[in-house]
Amino acid sequence: MLTEGDFHVYSIPFAGDIRGATVVGEDNFYSIYLNSNLPQEVQKKTLEHEIRHIINNDFFNGKSIDDIECE
Repeated sequence: MLTEGDFHVYSIPFAGDIRGATVVGEDNFYSIYLNSNLPQEVQKKTLEHEIRHIINNDFFNGKSIDDIECE
């Protein structure tokens, strides 16, 4: 079960149209980065999207990013 203790959210400006990204540390702690240049509603949806990646174990399933994003 995923809890808020498993990840931290950072809001930082990204260049271009990147909405967000998630990085997994060596300790399996997730850092979620949201583009602070985007409206709050878009950041919220991006956070939900990134959390789904964590819940779906997308970082350890061997699939490419392109395949994961197409699902």
